[in-house]
Amino acid sequence: MLNRKPLPRVSPSEVGLRADVLEEILDGLAARGEMHSLMIARHGKVCLEAFWAPYGPQIRHCLWSQTKSYTATAIGCLVDEGRLSLDEKVAELLAPYMPPEPCDNLRRMTVRDLLCMATGQHGPQNRTTPEWVKEFFSGTFIDTGKVFGYSGVVSSLLGVVLRAKTGMGLMEYMTPRVFDKIGIDAATIKWMEHPDGQEYGGGGLITKTEDNLRLGLLYCGGGVFDGQRVLSSQWVQEATRKQIETTNDPDSDGGVGYGYQIWPCRRRGAYRFDGAGGQLVIVDPTLDMVIAITQQTRDGQGQFNLLWDALERVEGTGGSDEALRDKCLRLAQPRPAAAPLSPRAAELNGSYALEDNRLRLYPMTFSVFTHKVPEGISRLTATVLPGETVLELVYGGRPYTLHVSTDGLPRLSELNVAPDIPSQVYAAGIWTAEDTFRFRCLFIEGPAASDWTLRLTGHGVELTAPPAPARPEAPTRPPVTVRSI
Repeated sequence: MLNRKPLPRVSPSEVGLRADVLEEILDGLAARGEMHSLMIARHGKVCLEAFWAPYGPQIRHCLWSQTKSYTATAIGCLVDEGRLSLDEKVAELLAPYMPPEPCDNLRRMTVRDLLCMATGQHGPQNRTTPEWVKEFFSGTFIDTGKVFGYSGVVSSLLGVVLRAKTGMGLMEYMTPRVFDKIGIDAATIKWMEHPDGQEYGGGGLITKTEDNLRLGLLYCGGGVFDGQRVLSSQWVQEATRKQIETTNDPDSDGGVGYGYQIWPCRRRGAYRFDGAGGQLVIVDPTLDMVIAITQQTRDGQGQFNLLWDALERVEGTGGSDEALRDKCLRLAQPRPAAAPLSPRAAELNGSYALEDNRLRLYPMTFSVFTHKVPEGISRLTATVLPGETVLELVYGGRPYTLHVSTDGLPRLSELNVAPDIPSQVYAAGIWTAEDTFRFRCLFIEGPAASDWTLRLTGHGVELTAPPAPARPEAPTRPPVTVRSI
């Protein structure tokens, strides 16, 4: 049964923390990039909650590689149940996916090697083809078990191992064993999938910030949440300590080593679940503190330096709880730009069939991770209204409505292309010339954005879009322009 108990909310001083130092963290992180959310808990109680509008407590956010720590937690449960040993050979567990004559390195690969990113694989690692598992094992394997090689596909293979052992995917397996017990409502989660239906265990999870905080609290509690044992203390200890050397700068937090899909930190005893752009859960057992962050940071190591310095000083009294709370309530991203409508704006009204194309409304980022992003905008219908322009799009053969703000007030659209990929879009635009309307689509669950241009012509419109994804070895392609016919 789902644990529906809310996490206790307290002021920083009630758990022995200085409000002024927490404000330093808040401001310091915001100075290093675009902040979306920050939650801090001590002794299992939330003492700081900050969301930069339009992000909020109920907005899901793609975790990218922070997903790996969720995937490892599923493997931990399987080990705790006695259904898997980390010394089991991957070639035996996943025999149907192996080449006819596996090399010696592939034969010796263990589940532990997957957890530590020590497969030694050199070759294809495509996430979006139906035979992605077989393609991975068709590569060359060198120094298996010895050298760290970071890979999201390797994390997904842990989900394939789990399915081989249980017949269940990650979501189905984790829901009663983890999510329900720590208060995560699985019905609110999205988890992007490979073409075979296997969840993308290396980066496809989309959750709320508090969900991530709860997973951090589970680990901070040594595997116990709200008095209930969920993971063994042995798993928590092993997963969060260095299992393999990494190849990054030893003076950085990327060079401390790697655990089981979890990164140890330079701060003694601390570790983190870490995703691209700064999607973080930092667990500090010494302080009994968990920090959950979603953001787009420009200075990853700088934020760690900031945090480690602040955590040295955070205990005690100082600052105002009330002032910090009030500041958190006023946080917001800059409002979208607004400008007067073009005197020709009304000419945009109408319905336009477009030349054959492979335009993708979704940013290129998603096309790398999921095969479900549609392509091809065959028809565009524009309606210019006070404060917004409504675009009705036939995209990938299906109709969608995009509300594009022109007055600086955010407007939310829901694309609902597939249940496992981001759907919420904030779009805003301005007329940059009498004949040119530029707008940006911000997929806030990503977060990622794509920029578009609509230009009036003598015979209709031109739609200029971001380039379609290119092969990694191909040069960057220019934006694509299609015309109405």
